[in-house]
Amino acid sequence: MIQIQSITIRELRGIRELTIHTNGKSFVISGPNGSGKSGVVDAIQFGLTGDISRLSGKGTVGLTVQRHGPHVDKRDDPEAAEVSLTLLVPDTGKTVVLKRNVKTAKTFTLTPEDPKVRALLEEVTLHPELTLSRREIIKYILVEAGERSKEIQTLLKLDDVGEIRGILPAWRRDCRCFVEISHTLSVICCRLSSVVTQSCSKWQRRPHRNGKMRRPRQRSRR
Repeated sequence: MIQIQSITIRELRGIRELTIHTNGKSFVISGPNGSGKSGVVDAIQFGLTGDISRLSGKGTVGLTVQRHGPHVDKRDDPEAAEVSLTLLVPDTGKTVVLKRNVKTAKTFTLTPEDPKVRALLEEVTLHPELTLSRREIIKYILVEAGERSKEIQTLLKLDDVGEIRGILPAWRRDCRCFVEISHTLSVICCRLSSVVTQSCSKWQRRPHRNGKMRRPRQRSRR
């Protein structure tokens, strides 16, 4: 479990500069439309995962984090768009500062550097469902009951589950064929081995011209 102690946002989305001290507690953001509430959620998601779902999910054709993540006045300077998270990792008892900017969104710096903490944060990167926007939550609530399972897959970033389910039966058939072929080849090999053994045995027992039994030829030792 990771606790956010503070968040510093610079030139990201609609926020020029903002610092929020959460001290590891739950917090609520309120304000009028366009005041940057969603930008704080985007910043947390970006800091932890290097992605912003509203710029990379369905219906976002043409939008990119690098191009549309920075503040409009810093659109040509993605390096200026930066998020800094002060994190407490209870498992280790350590406090670290994670920094990530839009130009190099897939990497982050960690101060102080700690391999265990970095491995934990990289695991968080694989689970973007840890940060959900209001739009995603409302969409899940309003969806029809029959479509709710699909929305859960979308929320958990498991959109390819349906495709995998369609592939599995074909894999199952292929595996069955492979097992049957392997079994047939095994039977054939056993039979060939038996035939070869019997042939060699008959050849050894066959009498020579002088009436003596054939013996296996032994190599002479020098």
